This record gives sequence, structure tokens and C-alpha cells, in this order.
Amino acid sequence: MGHRWITYAWILISILWCVCSQVVGEDVSHVGSFAELLTSARLLAMGNAGIGIPGGGCSVAANPAALAWNQGFALSSSYENRLDTYDCVDISATFGSAAFALQVFDFGNILETDVDGNVLGISTYQAGTATVAVGLHGGAIARFGEWGLGATAKLLTTQYSTESGRGVGLNLGLGFLAAGDAGQFESTFLTGYSFAATVTDIPVTGIRWSGGDSEWSSPKLTVGATFELVDQLTFVLDSVVGDAVRVGAEWNPIPPFTLRAGLRYEGVPMWSFGAGVRLDTVFLDYALVSNPYLPWQHRITLEWRWAALRP
Repeated sequence: MGHRWITYAWILISILWCVCSQVVGEDVSHVGSFAELLTSARLLAMGNAGIGIPGGGCSVAANPAALAWNQGFALSSSYENRLDTYDCVDISATFGSAAFALQVFDFGNILETDVDGNVLGISTYQAGTATVAVGLHGGAIARFGEWGLGATAKLLTTQYSTESGRGVGLNLGLGFLAAGDAGQFESTFLTGYSFAATVTDIPVTGIRWSGGDSEWSSPKLTVGATFELVDQLTFVLDSVVGDAVRVGAEWNPIPPFTLRAGLRYEGVPMWSFGAGVRLDTVFLDYALVSNPYLPWQHRITLEWRWAALRP
């Protein structure tokens, strides 16, 4: 049984990689890249890493396979305003191993000026997504733990106040997650671990513009791992193949408080910090992210969780 799940995982990752390879050379659009900004404050504070974290409201954005560890109901909402630059809002609802999420990105009014700084006009840009996700529990892994698969369908809409008009498209995502605990190896300090892989932004229709043009997104393959030490310290590591490296840590010194830090490198280093508090079924998280060129990023996530993780 142990060798069988490894075979299944290898086949899945190979298929995901082939999907990415087939799109190489296609026209690439970054229209849907705004959705990467709309993640939970918990993950954002850890360098936006965490596809290997099972369960929780952040599963929709990070890895749909993590939904296989959810039970019950959870409602999560995040908000961000980067000083006079843009507004981000998202809300997600998790029902057992299924979830639905809405995300809105508004860049506000953009002044159009000439070389002398004279205002020529005002343009606007808004975008949003509606995502449906499901996770499937695959069962137990001999001498390891459990594994699960997941999939997402994401409808993207975007609106420019230019001749481009409005664009609509549909993308898919796939995920894999295997998680275990210290009991598998009788470890005294390693209390949890997981390994994961996702492919996001797999284009189905491409972005269809009202003017008649079409653009295609570029799929991204991400692999990651999570390690939990003595039930208090968690380390996460993700790699977006050919694009970014993300690392982070989470520390629970005194329940219900949590401290977080991370580093995301996507051509430039971006440090992140954050904190969280849990009050019974309510989780409140905050993230602060530095950027060498843009204002600092602040994000708040509030989650109500009437759910338990799978034992």
C-alpha cells in the first residue's frame, strides 16, 4: 500500500507537469494574477507559503486537496487596502470538503497624465473571481499518514475603462497533499509533516474580451512541504517552479496567540510578518509585507470555524 500511494503521487505530479509543458509557447496573460494577492493573512505572513497545510479556510486559495481534512463549516473573509493603491476583498465558505469563494480587486481611479504631469483623464480597473473547490480523502498511507486530492474551477472577470472592455475566462486547478504525524516514526520532536503539489491557472477558455480578442493564462506548478515541531513551531517551504521561492514559520508560544514570519522571493525579496489570535471558534490574523518598490502591504483575515480537522 505504501508503494502504491507513491506511484499515484508520481503519476499525478507527472500529469500536472505535462499540462504545464503543453502550454509553453502560448500567449501568456497576467490578467488573473491579481488573485494571487487574495490569500489569507496567515499564509501571507509566512511568505505566502503553505500549500502543505491541511484544513482551514485558506485551503481554497492554497491547495484544494487540503479540504479533504476539513469537517463541519467555516466562514472566512479578508480585507486589504494598500495606501491609495488598491482594495482587495474576499470571502469563502467551507462545507466539509467542499468550498466556495468570491474575490474582488479594485484599483480605483487611475489618473492618465502626459509627460508634463497634466491630467488627461481617469481610467479604472476592477476584477473578480468566483471559485468552487472540492477535496477528496484518498485514505491511509502505510507508515506515513493520509493523502488527498483536490480540484478547483475559477471564473475570472475583469473590466477596463478602455477599448479592451470586459474579459471573462475559466481556469482549473489541481492539488495533492500527503500528511502524517509523529506517531508514524515515534519521533519526540517532529509532531507533524506534509508534502504537497499544485497546478493552478490551467486555462479552459482563456480570457475572452468583449472586443473579440482572447488571451491565455500560464499554468504554475508549485511543490511544498510543512514540518511541525513539538506542537508549537511550524515551518513551511513552497517553490513555484521557475518563478518564486517562499519560506515561512509559525510559532505558538502561548495559546491562543501565534507569531509568524516569512520571505518570498520573486525577483526581489519581500519579507513578511504577522500575528494571530484564536478565541474559541473565531480566528483573527494580521499580515504585514514589505516591498522595495510599493507601499507596505497590510491584510486582515477573520474566520469563524465550526469545524474539526480529520483526526
